[in-house]
Amino acid sequence: MQVIEDGCVPVAQLGRYIGMIRTAALVQGLQVVIFGHAGDGNVHVNVLPDLERPDWRERIDGLFGMVNAGVVELAER
Repeated sequence: MQVIEDGCVPVAQLGRYIGMIRTAALVQGLQVVIFGHAGDGNVHVNVLPDLERPDWRERIDGLFGMVNAGVVELAER
């Protein structure tokens, strides 16, 4: 399930951004696949949610919010 389309940060911040994505996924208890155009600081995040969990939508919302906040923070540096 593609959740974050074209999240983009300055290339110098890409490592931090990917770390933020992984941390957010861990906090939310979700598995993610990160791929994209790393050369320009642009990645996509696909989530592999466990649809058997009744709160999977809330977890994805939490991931989205955490990652978007991280993008804003890193873009301002």
